[in-house]
Amino acid sequence: MLQLILGRAGSGKTYRIREQVKQLAEQNTEKVMLLVPEQYSFESEKAMLKLLGPKQVNKVQVMSFTRLTDMAFRAYGGSGIAKLDDGGRNIFMSLALEEVKAELEFYVTRVEELIPLMLSVSAELKMCAIAPAVLLEMAQQTEDKKLKQKLKEVGLILSAYDALVAQSYLDPLDDLQRLKHTFTEHRFFEGYHIYIDSFEGFTQQEFDLIELMLSQACEVTVSLSCDTLDNQMGAEVFARVRHTANVLMRMARQHHVQVSAPIVLEPGIRFVTEDLKHLEHQIFRVEKEPLSNVPDAITLYSGETVYHEAAYIGATIRHLVMNEGYQYQDFAIIARSLDNYRGILDVALEQYEVPYFMDTPRSVYAEPLMCLVLYALQILKSNFSSDDMFVYLKTGLAGLTPYEISLLENYTFLWNLSGKKWLKEWTANVDGFVERQTEQQEKRLGELNQLRERAVKPLVRLQKRLKDGDGLIYAKALYQFLEELDVPSSLQNLSNQLEQMGRLDTAEQQTQLWNILMDILDQCASGLEHEALTVQRFAELLRLMILSYDVVGIPQSLDHVTVGTADRMRPAQPKVVFVIGTVQGEFPAVPSSRGVFSDLERQSLIQLGLPLSDTAQEAAIEEQHLAYAALTSASHRLYVTWHRAGLTGEAKAPSAIVSEVKGVFPLLEMQTEQQIEKAYFACSKESAFTMAAKEYRNQTQLKSTLKAVFEDKDGYAERMEALDRAYTKNVHRFMQPEYAKQLFQNQMSVSATQIEQYHLCPFQYFCRYGLNLKERRPAEMDQLEYGSLIHYLLQQMFQAYCAEEIVAMSKETLIQAIQEYIAVYVNMKLGGSEDKTQRFQFVFRRIADSAHVVIHHIAKELSQSKFQPIGHELSLKENGGDFSPLTISLEDGTVVQVEGKIDRTDVMEQDGVQYVRVVDYKTGKKEFKIGDILHGINMQMLIYLAALIQNGQYQPAGVLYMPASRPIISISRSAKPDAVEKEINKQLRMNGVVVNDTSVICGMEEHAQGIYIPVALKDGVPKSQESLLNADEMQRVLNHIESLIGNMAQNLQQGNVQANPLQGAYDGCLYCPYFAVCQHEKEDGGNPQFCHKKEEVLEQLKQKGGENG
Repeated sequence: MLQLILGRAGSGKTYRIREQVKQLAEQNTEKVMLLVPEQYSFESEKAMLKLLGPKQVNKVQVMSFTRLTDMAFRAYGGSGIAKLDDGGRNIFMSLALEEVKAELEFYVTRVEELIPLMLSVSAELKMCAIAPAVLLEMAQQTEDKKLKQKLKEVGLILSAYDALVAQSYLDPLDDLQRLKHTFTEHRFFEGYHIYIDSFEGFTQQEFDLIELMLSQACEVTVSLSCDTLDNQMGAEVFARVRHTANVLMRMARQHHVQVSAPIVLEPGIRFVTEDLKHLEHQIFRVEKEPLSNVPDAITLYSGETVYHEAAYIGATIRHLVMNEGYQYQDFAIIARSLDNYRGILDVALEQYEVPYFMDTPRSVYAEPLMCLVLYALQILKSNFSSDDMFVYLKTGLAGLTPYEISLLENYTFLWNLSGKKWLKEWTANVDGFVERQTEQQEKRLGELNQLRERAVKPLVRLQKRLKDGDGLIYAKALYQFLEELDVPSSLQNLSNQLEQMGRLDTAEQQTQLWNILMDILDQCASGLEHEALTVQRFAELLRLMILSYDVVGIPQSLDHVTVGTADRMRPAQPKVVFVIGTVQGEFPAVPSSRGVFSDLERQSLIQLGLPLSDTAQEAAIEEQHLAYAALTSASHRLYVTWHRAGLTGEAKAPSAIVSEVKGVFPLLEMQTEQQIEKAYFACSKESAFTMAAKEYRNQTQLKSTLKAVFEDKDGYAERMEALDRAYTKNVHRFMQPEYAKQLFQNQMSVSATQIEQYHLCPFQYFCRYGLNLKERRPAEMDQLEYGSLIHYLLQQMFQAYCAEEIVAMSKETLIQAIQEYIAVYVNMKLGGSEDKTQRFQFVFRRIADSAHVVIHHIAKELSQSKFQPIGHELSLKENGGDFSPLTISLEDGTVVQVEGKIDRTDVMEQDGVQYVRVVDYKTGKKEFKIGDILHGINMQMLIYLAALIQNGQYQPAGVLYMPASRPIISISRSAKPDAVEKEINKQLRMNGVVVNDTSVICGMEEHAQGIYIPVALKDGVPKSQESLLNADEMQRVLNHIESLIGNMAQNLQQGNVQANPLQGAYDGCLYCPYFAVCQHEKEDGGNPQFCHKKEEVLEQLKQKGGENG
């Protein structure tokens, strides 16, 4: 007998089924079976245990189709045969495609792209009980050429696939077909009372098995969610369910099985409120009967973003549990897809202290264990690429600690090491370009090489084992590799760490991941044995197999909110349901043409007799039914939410779900975050603290209340202090000045570079020189290293030759001399040129060619000047220096010494007076502006000048920037050599400031024409005063610099290191490596830099001098 129990959602179908099953069990009826969907089996077992108790419950067999299959194969044989899983399917489909690819015309794309497509159509056809041979038959019947070719090739591929699988495996997708034959032979269902509940439809394989039940069992009772079997009277949302009912009745009649009149249940038993009952009855009807009341049990909410929507969900659940007595297990959150909510909804629930279980599978592909294996093979393919090496090492399973990995990473970054260099001993200095290696550096290099060997040795051994083999050899090699690394122990340690962190579900999954990997290797060994493969091909197959596996977490408590998708969830009688993400095109989802056959092709094949499903119309009805099921699953309260903007800011619109609810309750208004009091979102410790942070700038009662709460709460006092510092912009300041004095001692030794960095931004100085935080910089010929090389060449050339000798050299001789010094530099600081690339050699040839222009120009300048170098790279240092550092004594006893190295120091003696000028070589573009010194910038040469004259030995002559890069000139090709030379001289002219003394000016440039220095005389009078200072003005400038340095020292000792970047022509934030931690924003302002004319600068200095006086 076939008995249908019909009823809309919430009509008590499941309750009715369970009561009937209970009665049979209590009557000691044998062979009672309850068949439910796989994901509902555990809940059904719990329910039957509650109804019958532990003694009677064994009289009822709670089954899913999967459980039924396992039971049958254990009873009648077949459970010992290896079962194929998704990983194995990928292997065999890949092999099948390789086998028949010569016969394919339509499907000629890459095998990797075809595998998921063909596995998808294979699974669908198996569920529809359609063999590949049937496709070949259909190809003969259709007139559509494209469809004919598709059918032929798909039939050919799937026939080859099934044949390969059949050699060593059973495919679980064929289980129901085999089960039907087994149960037919053994008449398994005779005498059974079978109850089928909670299905919305069945695959053809399932229909075939149910047909067998109908022909053998005493009775089969099926509950279906629909209002009537009349297609004219019923709602469209139940169309698929009515089709299922009609198929069942037709099968029963074909077997002469009595079909009892359907039992139609009264609707609305589930619902506590009339509003929910009315919504269920009216939803998705063409003609609705709207109510004029505002329902208390239904809420519509629109969040600005997914984040606002998630916060509302978390806060509302928290309020309902705290204030209305709900338990967390009373809640369900249903989305169509959770892709947009991962990392957002879960974080929001954790912030609101809501325990949850997210019922979504997660790919194992990115798990550390899988990355270890995949990247080990990828390393062999890429010949030890550093990028691949560090992904492999950072899995935490390769035997090196994070600190050891960081040492390797820093060294390879420093020297740009990759590829086969991992297999050779590293010899370059651990600190980059340095002249000689210290004993400490040699020790560190030795330790690095030991780490390198530990990293690569297991991979080298794996590489040797993987040469030319089949799947069995490769699987064994990988297993040995994992054993050598002691991965099982590492996984156990990882699991223990995760458990200590409270991540119990992730901890438990580590064993599961190991078992998955072992299953994969087993399938490689058996499925690919005697299959000759390259390592690359094996790696591709292994990757495809790993991609096909997912893991699902296990609930960590009984009292939790269930989060899932509409197509997977079977919530166990939730009282409160959130239907989320009800955005147009997303929930309900828009049916799309998917798989091998288009919608039109599917319809053609259905007309030819193939029992296919999932046409676009059927998919649309299914989407509507999923929405209906979600909206009607709550018994007490329903919340429907959506977001007005996507993750990238695109505008979103509400879906038909929202309009359907509004259609039933027109007066129901949409809530938004603006309409809800802010305090509503501050109902847990973390959410309240987040709200305190948001409100900190506002002088509101909420801010005052939250501040008072957290100031006395354990663990929050320091966080509140940090908030206070952030919003008052006292972000970085020593709370106890004595710590600053310990860091910046009374005897301060600084460089000119440090002084400039401080005035660019005090916090930048604190990070770099207080905390010694250095930005990683590769050892390469960048602008900085180029500058070092040019400085070296200038120093060596002018120490080895006098200016007149260089001027007299031919171009070829000069370039050769420069190249010799470059070779010395490369050997001394760059580790030699033997292992350098062709590009490296080319760059250094270009440098020699460029340097000769600069050196020749400087030689010409010196050959006509009375100022002659007394030294290159002279040091300003207290002990062992060429000159004493600039020393500044402060009133509190603090002594500041400014040390440094001067690129070139020139001296002229005239009338018993020695005049000194400081020359600084600049490979970049740098122009001296006197106004910069007001802001502490561009003072380096003036500081050096002050140091040289502080003991009275020299009188100041000036400071000059000498361009040290070959100029790029724009001039006509037909220009004469004199014109070219004139343009070159113009661009190589020094800039800076010179003492306004005719004898000094002429001492620097014999005819004072402004060819070499930024000053020219006409009739013995300077043409311009812009680059000139008289003696008093020069002294004021130097006094001001010393004052700035003193103020800097005092500020540092007082702990004033807050971010206050210079803003103007110089931008303290530009290229700052500490920007991410300083918390300073552009709109916060800074230290403004104004452009001043020379006269304005001198007037300000004069006024300051008067004040100080």
